[in-house]
Amino acid sequence: MFLLLLACSSPSVSEKDSVLDVTCTAPLDQDPDYSAVFDRSRIQRMDIQISASDYSMMYAEMEELTGTAFGEGGGIQGGGGGGGGQGNPPADALEAMAAACEELSEGDACTVQAGPQEMAGTCEAWTDGSLVCLPEGAPAGGGGAGGEGGGLELLSDDPSYVEATISVEDQSWCGVGMRFKGNSTLSQSWSAGIGKLPFRLNFDYYEDVYPELENQKFFGFKELTAGSNVMDDTVLRDVLASEIFEDRGVPAAQNSFWKVYVDSGEGPVYWGLYTFAEDPSDAMMDRVFGEDDGNMYKPDGTCASFACFDEASFEKKNNETDADWSDIVALQETLADTSSDAATWRAELESEIDVEAFLRWLAVNSALENWDAYGLMAHNYYLYSVEGDGGRFQWIPWDHNLSQMAGMMGETDVMQDSVTDAWPLIRRLLDDPVYSAFYEDQLALAIEGAYAQDAYEARIDTLAALVQPALFGEEGEQSGFTGLTDESAWTDAIAALKAHGVSRRGEVEGALNP
Repeated sequence: MFLLLLACSSPSVSEKDSVLDVTCTAPLDQDPDYSAVFDRSRIQRMDIQISASDYSMMYAEMEELTGTAFGEGGGIQGGGGGGGGQGNPPADALEAMAAACEELSEGDACTVQAGPQEMAGTCEAWTDGSLVCLPEGAPAGGGGAGGEGGGLELLSDDPSYVEATISVEDQSWCGVGMRFKGNSTLSQSWSAGIGKLPFRLNFDYYEDVYPELENQKFFGFKELTAGSNVMDDTVLRDVLASEIFEDRGVPAAQNSFWKVYVDSGEGPVYWGLYTFAEDPSDAMMDRVFGEDDGNMYKPDGTCASFACFDEASFEKKNNETDADWSDIVALQETLADTSSDAATWRAELESEIDVEAFLRWLAVNSALENWDAYGLMAHNYYLYSVEGDGGRFQWIPWDHNLSQMAGMMGETDVMQDSVTDAWPLIRRLLDDPVYSAFYEDQLALAIEGAYAQDAYEARIDTLAALVQPALFGEEGEQSGFTGLTDESAWTDAIAALKAHGVSRRGEVEGALNP
């Protein structure tokens, strides 16, 4: 196998004032090795080296994107440790939202500063009864079932990539692109002064600069996302949800736990325990469907609810040079069609999307309860058109750190009765008696297998025992790089996670057997 043997500080790879001085010996174009990256029976260590100048630039850019200095915004609100809220705005943001509605009445127009942006909104009642300015598209009270989707963008743009070197045991990868990633998780960590910031790695990002790195992969993967779990006091939700989805027949990204150390010129600093996730637009489609040439979209924005269409809401992750969204347009138009008879409409819809697969996801997602998914927020899913299945779309869920928890406004409705026609992919389907009956069957199956009480609680115990040493004690997370308070609070959060599972299964059983 061809090995890349070069010094990352040599002129051919880097001319920066960097600490990138390891010898890169990792193979370039490897086949995906899932056991090397997504082994959930162990915790591996990753070392990241970034030049001091690039590290400073990353922080300076974040100040510009958020409009605040690191640590200026107060603490993390509503981490979900005890089943409490859906990631609330930072304390200072909530104060600004309230101040914007002083001397105004409910329903009045208002404007509020969200990071560097001034956003128009409406004065609405918050969960504590106070009046706050909710920017357009934000769900009332932090996430009300059936509300208008879209999500509140807290950063004015995506952060930029910088060059990094990645090392795992005796292998190193040079010229890797690294950037901070995320929206609420990133902005809240930044606001709270928590150095454990979520990030993304792109292993062939600099191949145009360094041709010798063309098609570089990390054990066969071009991209990885590193979630900080800073809004999940258990740190287990993403992994648990992915395992349950896959067990119940829903394709989900693989993930695993990694300890991350970052050296920006003064030696390795433990940033904390991260959850690494497989990027669905990388090797996953080939793993699940045996192909990867179909259209892949990562919807995000108002029209990602499917109540409308605009190209900006349906970002292409491949085939970008083909300016063709006809498959998305066809699906949106079919969902909006009320002129066809039910059988004709179902046949057309089923030629465009695997309806049963979507309803299976919806049932499992509802059984788990998820405050940051379609039906509440118009993002956190991918769509892939499977060429071997006539180009029908498959629904790929993403980002489950706000699942398996009750929200600020209580529990969501497992039967989806409160979801409005603002979410046609739910409302139109569940208003159809054929699809409604299938959904109920899938809801009953959702609380079996990996989400059955004994299996679920046993898996929680296993994962908790695995991550505990990486969170607490001599080898645990450090002050300034953790969103956790202490080990007893984490233990309470684990207990609350189990209790939520018991409660949620009861909600499902009660809805199916009134």
